[in-house]
Amino acid sequence: MINKIYRTEDEYIECFCQVDHLDRYVRYTDNHIKDMYSHNFIRIDHDVTSDIFREVVEKEIVYRKKQGKKYLRVVTSAEIDNKFIRKQHELNILSKRTQSKTREKSVITIITRLW
Repeated sequence: MINKIYRTEDEYIECFCQVDHLDRYVRYTDNHIKDMYSHNFIRIDHDVTSDIFREVVEKEIVYRKKQGKKYLRVVTSAEIDNKFIRKQHELNILSKRTQSKTREKSVITIITRLW
């Protein structure tokens, strides 16, 4: 049941956003509403390792900065290495972390300021 809900959410957001399926994650971009967090984000696969998670986030930070973006929103249900999060937070990059629980898994959203 929960997978149907996720698929429905994906189909809805795809009506408004450009969707790029990349290796181990998906990038959603809405060029009409560039500052809307819910339309401009990446969703990292749930089964990535901490190293891959870190690589994806670091790669996207570079990409977003080159695009002149002010933030990066990361959504994932992957296990996140708390050391990585603390390190980034100390560098004043990660500014917000929320967690919502569903019946099957926990979904983590990170908003990353880039300026």
